[in-house]
Amino acid sequence: MVDCETPRAGEPAEDHRMDSERWQRIETLFDAALDLDPSRWDTFLDDHCRDDPALRAEVAALLAAHVPPAEPAAVPGKRGTLARLARRQNAIIAGALLLTIAALGAALRVNVSRKTGAIQRGLILEEDARVARAEAYVSALAAAEASIRTHQIDDARILLERTPPGLRGWEWHHLSRRLDRSIFSIPAHARDVTGIVFAHNGSHLVTSSLDGTIGFWRAESGDSLRRAGPFASGVESIAIHPSDTTVALGLGDGTVVLYDPAPGAERARLAGPRRAQVAFHPDGSRLAAAFNDGTVTEWRLDTLQPTGTINAGGASLCVTYSRDGNQLITGDDAGHAKVWDARTRRRIADVKAHERRITDIAAGDEGVFATASEDRAVKVWRLSDRRLLLAFDGHDGAATALAFMPGGTEVVSAGTDRRILRWSVATGSIASEIHAGDTIRAIAVDPAGERIAAGEAGGVRVWPRNAEDVRTFRTPADSLGRAGLYDACLSRDGSLLAGAPNRLEVDLWDAVSGAHLARIGTGRADVPTRVAFNPGGTHLYAGDRGGNVIVFDTARRRRLFAFAAHSAAVQGLGVSPDGAVLVSASADSTMKFWDARTLAPRGEVHGLSGAVTKIAFSPAGTLATACSDRAIRLWSAASGDTLRVIREQGAAVVDVAFSPDGARLVAVTADGVVRLLNAATGAGLGTMETVRAGAACYTPDGGRIVIGGVDPVVRIVNPDSKLEVARLHGHTGRILSLAATPAGNAVISTSADATIRIWDAR
Repeated sequence: MVDCETPRAGEPAEDHRMDSERWQRIETLFDAALDLDPSRWDTFLDDHCRDDPALRAEVAALLAAHVPPAEPAAVPGKRGTLARLARRQNAIIAGALLLTIAALGAALRVNVSRKTGAIQRGLILEEDARVARAEAYVSALAAAEASIRTHQIDDARILLERTPPGLRGWEWHHLSRRLDRSIFSIPAHARDVTGIVFAHNGSHLVTSSLDGTIGFWRAESGDSLRRAGPFASGVESIAIHPSDTTVALGLGDGTVVLYDPAPGAERARLAGPRRAQVAFHPDGSRLAAAFNDGTVTEWRLDTLQPTGTINAGGASLCVTYSRDGNQLITGDDAGHAKVWDARTRRRIADVKAHERRITDIAAGDEGVFATASEDRAVKVWRLSDRRLLLAFDGHDGAATALAFMPGGTEVVSAGTDRRILRWSVATGSIASEIHAGDTIRAIAVDPAGERIAAGEAGGVRVWPRNAEDVRTFRTPADSLGRAGLYDACLSRDGSLLAGAPNRLEVDLWDAVSGAHLARIGTGRADVPTRVAFNPGGTHLYAGDRGGNVIVFDTARRRRLFAFAAHSAAVQGLGVSPDGAVLVSASADSTMKFWDARTLAPRGEVHGLSGAVTKIAFSPAGTLATACSDRAIRLWSAASGDTLRVIREQGAAVVDVAFSPDGARLVAVTADGVVRLLNAATGAGLGTMETVRAGAACYTPDGGRIVIGGVDPVVRIVNPDSKLEVARLHGHTGRILSLAATPAGNAVISTSADATIRIWDAR
């Protein structure tokens, strides 16, 4: 006996069981019908199965399956009887087969039901596991990004390596690239590194530490050459003779050690009170040491006899000579910077430079010096009259170390905020930023200005001068401060970067070195809102708030001319992929096409029902426009013909971008919603679950959506799941624009914080 499965909801229940009694009735009716002419079967079944439609259907199905084939007429008798018996036997066999199939079917349904339940449970478990893996991936990326920002490189590497390869996207490759942009790192000492100097024209590094040792290293590889010590006390400072023949060490107990690296032996020991800070005279004839009791002693190196002592006052002194050797400069724990005549040891000036202890002093070219302090400031002074030239406030913690770049136009400073900043002496604008793993107590720049060495706890790390984990470009400060950036673009070869700040000018950078090349005024035109390069990068186009298009020569770094293109602000500007057409679009509801070489008009579109807010080109040259009338329009850039209109149901469209293959669009509406669309049909492909957005684009590989909005975070979203997979931090103001560039597989972001960041994933 086979148990029948209980019917599921929505399925009809079986009224009858296929048991032997029912089958006997089917067999009797079927056998009787076979003796009749087929033309009488319907009437027969109506008469005998009037009250049982299911029985009628079952008998009719058997009869239909056993209609006898046409055969020659036969005489009544044995042949007809045999035929009828054969048909009856076939029917009995068929009936038995049906009964068996019914029983097997019932058992199969039970088995299938059980298997279906198991499959469903398995699918649920598999989905739960998939969600768990995805959540773990997102968490790992968040932790890795945080570790990179604090320079915990080993932790970040482990987190990234443990993520499932099948989940890795653009964001994973971006973070992997950021793991460590240093040239090398050295586990140099057991305690804090207190001093670093480049020697032998930059080919060697010499380091000192509170562990009482000094180390000699190859500057190109970090290979160890020699180690000296331990000395009787921790080494507080280090200086190297201009001829590289002698290293001076200032120990914590006040001893000054002269060490000769060639034989690897001490040359002399000079006694002092406590905690010696040392500096060689530029001509190598003398050595000065500042001590914790507020005194400075100077010795002749040829005789090792003291030339005199200065009572500088204060404590925790730091000391250096001016570049010409005529002055000695000291800084103390009360924030005073004092200048002394190096020959007569007479005090020339006493400047209240800082509110707290001066931690480091460096002398620069052109008669300037700089001071770093626990009050977070780094200040640049003119030596002749001690006039303050610049107060740099870029650090978020105490400034602990500084050095001038060759040429004296830039300073490198470090602090307890674990950042190394390279900035302009003239403007204070930051040229590059390196995130270190710990407080930096010592930094050095090689003679060519290409490498920066810093001591992090007991380690030493060497970076190229442009080693930011995310390339960051900052608008130079002026009397009004720094301006937020409306738009930015990268030349097709990746060599030039242009920005449109909230000023009457455009900024131009070398995208490789990070150097700010020029700030070019717009002339009588208005504030630029959009920028675009021609294909060769020789010209930069800008659209402004007054409706003008301005043309700049990037080689000569000057404005060529401007012309009135629209009656309202230019909000869309771009060059077609083939370089033939420049398109400008405006808040005046018009769009115009120009010859990109001659700037002769090629056509225009009038009477759009809303302001054009953004334009974008597909790789094939199709043009998309975002409009305030809630529509996205696709155009032929060559002819200006409308190809398609996609109506949005939400607010005005403020941004639009193609996927790299041109098959999809990402659009942002004024209410902050991000939508994905099929570019061929206009069909919606879903919306993004993220912060209120203002800008979006695809990554150059097409695998992710990048979204920026009201906060300073760049969000990476999986277009399939519509969920965030990573958040990239670095900006401090809201995101104003986003654009993808194939050069470096990068995304460019501009922000109200007056910076452009290039997030690459090469």
